[in-house]
Amino acid sequence: MNRILIVEDILMNQLVAKGALGPGFDTQVAASAEEARYWLKTAKFDLILLDIGLPDGDGFSLCSDFLADEVLKKIPIIFLTAKHDIRDKVRGFDLGAEDYITKPFAAAELRARVELRLRRPQEPCPDEIYRNDPLAFDVRNLRAWRELASGRAPLDLSAVEFRLLHHFAANEDRVINRAELLRAAWNDDVHVNERNVDVHVFNLRKTIDETPFMINSIHGVGYAFVRRDGA
Repeated sequence: MNRILIVEDILMNQLVAKGALGPGFDTQVAASAEEARYWLKTAKFDLILLDIGLPDGDGFSLCSDFLADEVLKKIPIIFLTAKHDIRDKVRGFDLGAEDYITKPFAAAELRARVELRLRRPQEPCPDEIYRNDPLAFDVRNLRAWRELASGRAPLDLSAVEFRLLHHFAANEDRVINRAELLRAAWNDDVHVNERNVDVHVFNLRKTIDETPFMINSIHGVGYAFVRRDGA
């Protein structure tokens, strides 16, 4: 049974989220950022539902802290919040959250989105390790690294950035439009826009700066993942 951490300080909202998920999930509630950190050190979770307004901080900062942690960054995060402003949604996705659901929400929608995020790591893949030398991708565990003579050099990637870079590497030299990249990284169930792609591509360019690859902008279309001259 998948275990979900619900980070929410209002009792009624805790009960609504637990009720929406139903008995098919093992849920644990944290009413503050401090309590969330405690539970993540104490037990293993498969997904985090995260409110933004917390009594001892905000969900954005907590999300950033989790995704900076080598262990916690593997746990999908879904914001579950009353904040409807598009700027908040963009900020959540830019931080690396998997999804952003606003209150009030339909129980069936919450369950469907949670189930989608939990299915992704277990989806069958023809090759567990995909390589485009010197890059290598552990598809099941969302890890990527550079193969060096001295060993592996891990790449610091969020889940979204991993999916984008993996899609780029699997489509070297092909022009890819932003709509395809949105589907590759966020799927069709999330209301994100092309600006999210541009922000993450900007971050990826810095991440792969020491590799033989670069991401070229194709004006009016999208991007192409290519090898540098002479590489």
